Amino acid sequence: MGFFENVLPAQTGLRPITQERLKESLERLELTYEQDPAGELTVFLPLGSLNLLLARQLGLDVLSLRGSWRGTLPLDFLGTAQELTNYWNQNRPFLKAFPYRWEEGDQVSLIMPVDMSVPYAGGATDEQLDEHIGTALQLAQEYFSLLTETFSEEK
Repeated sequence: MGFFENVLPAQTGLRPITQERLKESLERLELTYEQDPAGELTVFLPLGSLNLLLARQLGLDVLSLRGSWRGTLPLDFLGTAQELTNYWNQNRPFLKAFPYRWEEGDQVSLIMPVDMSVPYAGGATDEQLDEHIGTALQLAQEYFSLLTETFSEEK
């Protein structure tokens, strides 16, 4: 019967996401990274950094790519920062950005984090993992550049 003759084979190469696979992906992408004693991986970019966090949530492996711009802003810039991040989020399908109020002692400032989380129900191929990490890094660099250009003259 013709209907079942065109069934595609199951995708091969799907493997669970592990810290070792994340490191292998960073090496394939020729990125320099650091690993802290807890195993967290961090890639340092010219204008910020991106952390690769692996968690198991709701029965899924979830890779969270979370980063932050190297700069900070005075709290007075909250309105402008919100407008900029709203514009960014409306024009990008992922790597969401938001201003975050940071308090340290009696100092209050804004930090500008980014986040992209990808659930992997059945694992991922090396190519998928490389694409997700590479895309997050590229978008983080674009966003950090936008922040630098926007706020370099206003500080």
